[in-house]
Amino acid sequence: MKKITVAVCVDDNLGMTFLGRRVSKDRVLVSEFMDTAKENRVFINSFSKKIF
Repeated sequence: MKKITVAVCVDDNLGMTFLGRRVSKDRVLVSEFMDTAKENRVFINSFSKKIF
């Protein structure tokens, strides 16, 4: 059985966007996420795809 890791970024109120805009620090989160993912396959939704 393969191990699957799920990463979800939310704000303090468990929201992902405010007025249709991201509230996270995308560059920092993407860098940390990619360091963690290493060479593994990454699936991204269409809303987040543009930052990768």
